[in-house]
Amino acid sequence: MISVFQEAIATSRDLKIAVPRSLYFLICEFLDMTSVSIVSTQLDDILIVRQSKRLSANLRQEHKTPEARRIHRQEYAEFLDALKY
Repeated sequence: MISVFQEAIATSRDLKIAVPRSLYFLICEFLDMTSVSIVSTQLDDILIVRQSKRLSANLRQEHKTPEARRIHRQEYAEFLDALKY
C-alpha cells in the first residue's frame, strides 16, 4: 500500500504543477496502512468511503500460511467480535 500512496503523492505533485489551483483527493475504500500526515504532500485530503473489517497490513502478514491462520484463529475471531455493531 505504501508504494500506491507514494504514487498518489507523485501524481498529485505533477497535477499541481500542471494545474496549480486544482484539488487532489485520494479516495479509498479503507486505509490499509498506519496513518501518516499529508501536510508535506500535495494531497488535499484522503477520503475513506467505508469502514472495513480488516486487520492492519502488518498483522495480516502473520496470517500468510494456513498454519499461521490456525495459530491466530482466536485472535482474529476476537477482532471480528469487537467490530460487531
